Amino acid sequence: MADNAKDRTFETAELPEYRVEAYVAEVPVPEYMESCVDIPTFLGYCEACPSYEKTWACPPFDFSVQDFWLGYRSFYMSGKKIVFDTRELGRKYAVEDFKEISRQILKKESHALEDELIKLEAQYPGSVALSMGSCDVCGEAGCSRPLGEPCRRPERMRHSVESVGGNVGLSVKKYLKQEIQWMSEERLPDYFILMGGLLKK
Repeated sequence: MADNAKDRTFETAELPEYRVEAYVAEVPVPEYMESCVDIPTFLGYCEACPSYEKTWACPPFDFSVQDFWLGYRSFYMSGKKIVFDTRELGRKYAVEDFKEISRQILKKESHALEDELIKLEAQYPGSVALSMGSCDVCGEAGCSRPLGEPCRRPERMRHSVESVGGNVGLSVKKYLKQEIQWMSEERLPDYFILMGGLLKK
């Protein structure tokens, strides 16, 4: 194992203990757009992100985001609340260890949620899943977009809720009835929350 904390990879047995709670809601797309979609604001956030123009999952897109939403009837939201064991909450971590542990947990659970949503697509013809954060399905190879080449894995690549203007924090509060907690530099929050969704025809 490397001495540099930034290069540490934690085994599953070393990760803090936690449980995952599920929260779901479904609303008509027009209602969701009125209450939780702000395309110009979130496009501005995307433009400030290092992934902007770097992955096929991220803006700018070759389609109208508003028309994208309006092509669907309802939006099913699926939230996962990652709740840490109370014994873990008092532990103090080196900053880089804390960031790496958080990254690994969020990556593991976001992939699990994406798997769940992509499986749901098959049950609802014409539906499309919306994922969490930046796309990483190509792993170390990186996205083909900077090379001017088509997406290598279109069967797996999905846009995130935020990339098409959805306000996840507001969605979690308004529809899943939960509050998002923010991390400190050294201690785990009581929980993390991830949210993806499925747009249905």
